[in-house]
Amino acid sequence: MWMTRGAALSDVVLAPAGVVMGAGLVGIMQGVPGWPGGDVGQVVALVIAILAVVVWPTWLARQRGDTRATGGNLEAGDLSLALVLGLPTIAAGVVAQLVQGLPLNRAIYGQLSQLPVSAFGLVRMVLVLVMALGCFLVMVLVARRAPTAFDGLGMSVTAGMRTYGLGLAGAATILQLLYAIGTNRPAVIGLLIGAALAATVLLVDRQVPAGLTASRGAIIATAVVAFALWMLQGGLLFGGPLLPRLALGATAATLAMCMGTLVLTGRTWAALFVPVAAAIWLVGILPVIG
Repeated sequence: MWMTRGAALSDVVLAPAGVVMGAGLVGIMQGVPGWPGGDVGQVVALVIAILAVVVWPTWLARQRGDTRATGGNLEAGDLSLALVLGLPTIAAGVVAQLVQGLPLNRAIYGQLSQLPVSAFGLVRMVLVLVMALGCFLVMVLVARRAPTAFDGLGMSVTAGMRTYGLGLAGAATILQLLYAIGTNRPAVIGLLIGAALAATVLLVDRQVPAGLTASRGAIIATAVVAFALWMLQGGLLFGGPLLPRLALGATAATLAMCMGTLVLTGRTWAALFVPVAAAIWLVGILPVIG
């Protein structure tokens, strides 16, 4: 599918803008007197999240006639690869929760075990999964548009993953260590997350065909978007502690770069479980509207 550079660049900006606008809208509405709390408030937040992070990027892709930007055809082995790519994140999340004293029968369920058994808990669980699906759709669209939006001198995608991907994983590890120490949690949690990120990067690296090239902008586009979303989500660019957002942003950026690389290789659906695993087992990694 052919499109102009300007159209591609506009989609790169507009796709993640839905997350920021959705979060901002919920934030504004929650400050309005009479805003419903509890179950009703969560349902409203869920509806806004669906519109902002699922319907919006899907419409952007479809209105240009690009079905591959919403996943495309499911290739043989994509779902099994998706599960394998999620394993490092799951393992790190389970062990991290065990280290913090959570019993095994709860740690293996990640964030789902921490939700109350009620209508509120059910809606919250659906909201987390919707945000994971929305992350997948946004990153796929950004990765599909990035080669056109940021055309330029090509470099090996393998070299890009090993340079920028592992570099991001290293930076995220240091920030996660500082974050854990600053919040009086075991420092090993930062190391576990760093190991999971490095393992995911290396697993994705093995899926890159020899000789595949792309511009630097195309390779790092999803990482930049994910990091920017973490800094901007909910209008928190200048609010709240900076270190947690840097740590979580760098972690999300590393996983997003893995997703973008899979899209560049044509294994789009293999990226599906990366945000799902992060949303459930690395609590707090995905910004959640509401």
